[in-house]
Amino acid sequence: MKKKILTLFIAILISIPIPSMAITQPLINICKNLTNQKLLIELPLHNVSSQKLWMDYRAITDTASAQYTLLQNAYVGNDGIMRIGDYICVALGQKYGKVGDKFIIEIGKKKVKCIFTDAKGNSETLNGEGWLDMYGNLLEILVDSNTISYDCKVMGDMNHAPALNGLVTRIWKE
Repeated sequence: MKKKILTLFIAILISIPIPSMAITQPLINICKNLTNQKLLIELPLHNVSSQKLWMDYRAITDTASAQYTLLQNAYVGNDGIMRIGDYICVALGQKYGKVGDKFIIEIGKKKVKCIFTDAKGNSETLNGEGWLDMYGNLLEILVDSNTISYDCKVMGDMNHAPALNGLVTRIWKE
């Protein structure tokens, strides 16, 4: 019932010309991505990149932090990528949300479920804006550096892992 009401509301909102209110593409995408009563909100990407740097999960050491607490539910996949359920653990800029938020990230032709596990401080982001890392990348993958492939380790890039190979082209928040 809620899904029908929300879909109807958005359809009406989109069809009514309101000069003082610009209907944005993300609002239209909310309506398009409304499935199984899950609302997906498309977020700005700010850059298209295939590079996905990695960080060892053991770098998170503050036992009182939300990051550390969340990682207690994580496991190491066969590819060395940290996961919580079927979500890949990632670090994102603070503008994308907070620790524990869930996302769908389009990588190549795949839609990958990710969970915001570590936050990049604004000082660690491009121009201090809080979106991309200093190199213009959207996300950093949390891994067990003892388990990731040789190529990923040497190149410093998880784009060499089959599950993450491709350009990051879109991001939605669940």
